[in-house]
Amino acid sequence: MTDDKRQQAALSRLVRQSRMSMLLGWVLSAVGSSLTEGSSPALVVLSSLPAAWVAFYSTLGNVEDMLSPLAVRLLGGLRPGRVLVACEVYDVVLLLGSLTAFFLGIPIGGVLAAYLVAASPLPLVLDIVEEIYGAEMAEFDPEMSFRFTTHFYSVSALVNNVVSVPVGVALTFVSPVLVLVANLVLSLIAIALRYLGARAEERAVLLGGEVEQDAQDEELFASSTAALAFLLRRPVVSPLSVLGRSFCAALSGSYVLIYVGTVHGHDFYLWLMVCTGLGSALGPQLGRRLRAAVGTATTLRVLAAASAAASLGAALLLPARSGLYAGCLMLVLVQTASWALGTSFVGERQVLLKGKQFLDATTWAQAAGALGGILGGWCALLLAADEDPRLSLLVCTGTFLVLYLYLGRASGLPGTDQSDQTDQSAGTR
Repeated sequence: MTDDKRQQAALSRLVRQSRMSMLLGWVLSAVGSSLTEGSSPALVVLSSLPAAWVAFYSTLGNVEDMLSPLAVRLLGGLRPGRVLVACEVYDVVLLLGSLTAFFLGIPIGGVLAAYLVAASPLPLVLDIVEEIYGAEMAEFDPEMSFRFTTHFYSVSALVNNVVSVPVGVALTFVSPVLVLVANLVLSLIAIALRYLGARAEERAVLLGGEVEQDAQDEELFASSTAALAFLLRRPVVSPLSVLGRSFCAALSGSYVLIYVGTVHGHDFYLWLMVCTGLGSALGPQLGRRLRAAVGTATTLRVLAAASAAASLGAALLLPARSGLYAGCLMLVLVQTASWALGTSFVGERQVLLKGKQFLDATTWAQAAGALGGILGGWCALLLAADEDPRLSLLVCTGTFLVLYLYLGRASGLPGTDQSDQTDQSAGTR
């Protein structure tokens, strides 16, 4: 075996080790965090927190998400592995402080509320740094990175939507302090795994060498306005694509499920939550399989069209009692295709862009995703989706169709189905 092949094999092994350790560390950390977040509405039920707490905490998260451009700028120059470890250490410190406060006699409602507020910036930081870390690993092995990105989002959906939040609610009803203890134990293990992943990451960077930014890339992204103009012409990495998908996810999400639960009972609502959660876990894997079979641009259009068709089907079927089960199946399909679409946007951004291009694209994408979620949530509320979801789902259908037409222009980046020589010479990957 030549030295180059031996070095490439060692590099691939380090990338694989780093990604696996980071993925497992994230799973444990996410389980612990979701347990604690699940305790929040349960404490409202137990009258340990006021009902206004849920609205306050949701608003706090949305406001912090809108600060993502600043966060990207601050985090872009740091080693992502070290930041991920530091986030876990910060979480452990908060948990130890919360347990101490509880044993000193402070009411558990106040303790958990204080913990959630202090930890509220962590999801934004972790999302951004995970993207930066994924892009760094993509420099050395793009396809492995895309595969791990899909695994990451599948596990994320499964952990948050199907497992952790319901378990957090159940634990809270038994003893709220158990939630903090479970979170602490999981976070301590996550620190060890994150540390191993960070070590492998830094060894991979040292072995593979830092990838230098092309001078033309720096010129193209010399300002935020120039970066936005570049991205808007390329729907695969455009913030408009992210905004549209996030807007639709909110339109077809919580309030529509509340309608189903209100009309058809709590048990049906719970089962629908589990089924849509499973759909969101399967979505990223579906997107990856389609991409391997038909290419990026075709995959994105197929997913947008499928989302539009499923949301239209849900709008027509849900209000009729005879169409309840078929309508709920359509909601599951919307969730599946929507998550596949969202994960594809993240994965392609990591694979196709580098350096300043990637950081600017992530800046705009994070802000657009947060804005889309806020607009979609308020739009669903104004359209009374919790009382009659038809209009909200029809707006969702129309938006997915617009997104389908926009993604029809998904050219200009190598790695898509229609890349051209003009844009390759512009310095994209």
